[in-house]
Amino acid sequence: MKARKQGNSLTLTIPKKFNISEGQEFVAFKGRRGGIVYVPKKENIFDKAITEGRTIDFEDSFPNNEPLGNEMI
Repeated sequence: MKARKQGNSLTLTIPKKFNISEGQEFVAFKGRRGGIVYVPKKENIFDKAITEGRTIDFEDSFPNNEPLGNEMI
């Protein structure tokens, strides 16, 4: 791959073999050694809850909520 200038940005062309859909969004991370990793962007459940004016109650997901090991209570 080769970086190309497009306006004030650089672009990388993604090979077709990766089967990426047009418009798919990614989050980019740059590693200590200069490597760049693109991860598909996921919906943030907290942002959605705020937008809809509701709270997220995690206790419903843990009905027994008993300590299993050395958890601090």
